[in-house]
Amino acid sequence: LLDYDLPETDGLEFLEQLWPSGVPAFAVVMLTGKGSEGVAVRALKRGAMDYVVKGQFADELARTVADAIDKFATRPVLERQR
Repeated sequence: LLDYDLPETDGLEFLEQLWPSGVPAFAVVMLTGKGSEGVAVRALKRGAMDYVVKGQFADELARTVADAIDKFATRPVLERQR
């Protein structure tokens, strides 16, 4: 889980620094206090598996994290099939 609002940067910049090649090394779900479709799209393009707005995910968080891990795990299989 990665919060969008970080003390010295934001979650998008953090993802860029974490994976400069753009290839994720593990599953990430971005959390934010404000819903923004633009931020969600950018987070997904930078390697996040999902994007969740705080306060709207209480019942769905466990499922969202499990889905993100499943999506990440299937990436190598999909790449081999391509």
